[in-house]
Amino acid sequence: MGVCVYEAIGQSGVPREAIFLTTKVGSPRRMAGRGDVYQDVVETVDDRIAGVDGYVDLLLMHVPGPSRDYRQRLWAAMEMAKSKGRAKGIGVSNFRVRHLEELKQYATEWPPSANQIECNISYTPGASNEMS
Repeated sequence: MGVCVYEAIGQSGVPREAIFLTTKVGSPRRMAGRGDVYQDVVETVDDRIAGVDGYVDLLLMHVPGPSRDYRQRLWAAMEMAKSKGRAKGIGVSNFRVRHLEELKQYATEWPPSANQIECNISYTPGASNEMS
């Protein structure tokens, strides 16, 4: 994403500050057999998402994933990306109240910048909306 997006922004003449870029990391399907989620996220952000000198405005954890350890390592990598200026904000996607309560126990960056949740006429997640 990084190189293509940043090239397109440069060619558009629109200042980077006028564009809000959001992306997700940590899809368990993508992670299958890839090793440590922390290292994968650090490399993904540095090499493919943010580009050489770039950043994203919002970096989201794709889904809660398979375990607390997975979420904790992934969140730590996202906090690192933010501390390095590779993401202006970090958040979560599809988290339920129990996942947010758990995240609060180990997050140094609290609250998340966003909890992107599905909400449409045929699906309303209820309590997650209230906490978000």
